[in-house]
Amino acid sequence: MAGESVKKDNQQSAKKRQVALLFELEHSAIAGRAALFDVCKRLLTEREVEFSEALFVRYFQKMSIEKCVGELLEAVGKKRLSAAKLAGEITDEVKISLADKRIKMSSGFSKLIEQAKAQNAVFGALTALPKEAAEALAQRLGLDVVLTKINYASSEADCFTTADAWLKLAKAVAVPPQGCIVLTTDNASCKAALSGGMRPVAAPDEFTGYQDFGGADLLVEKLNDEAVAAIISLMIQSR
Repeated sequence: MAGESVKKDNQQSAKKRQVALLFELEHSAIAGRAALFDVCKRLLTEREVEFSEALFVRYFQKMSIEKCVGELLEAVGKKRLSAAKLAGEITDEVKISLADKRIKMSSGFSKLIEQAKAQNAVFGALTALPKEAAEALAQRLGLDVVLTKINYASSEADCFTTADAWLKLAKAVAVPPQGCIVLTTDNASCKAALSGGMRPVAAPDEFTGYQDFGGADLLVEKLNDEAVAAIISLMIQSR
């Protein structure tokens, strides 16, 4: 009886120590927004649309590329262009871009994964990519061997990093929200994780650095060694 009690206590203790690192597959692991911007700029320039980072930031905030393109074309007076056709071309080109074998994880993100593994963390990712493309990307980056779960957004959603999406991912990796460190790259994702009772780390890119990340447990301008150490410290505190 005493042995069973000790075993049960150990199991409960191990469960309490479990933490998770959740992240946006195409924005945290790689520079997904930069890839989308480059494709948009090239295809829109071919159609005589002067595309800039400012326009990208303003109009490409929704998950639906067709909605983004439609709003942009209307704003720049190019209503005669087919938003559906152009969105399809952009989507296809982005898939090709992300399939490039030269795409690698940043050294900072790779170090974060390795150090989180050393803390016995589990991993989960959200993505707006189609299942086949997301799985191929994860495999190419070597994330398929560490990811417990990849959750896919509804094609009808405007945002794939909602509070509900983060909570479903936490449930899928079997870690309570308070034990989840969530690497976020925009304020909507950060606020969603925060409202879900998780611990968001804001790591904006060149397109989201201007946003308000109030409430984040950490704000890192660059995923360098110092930032990785701070995230791991937060992970340890979350046990």
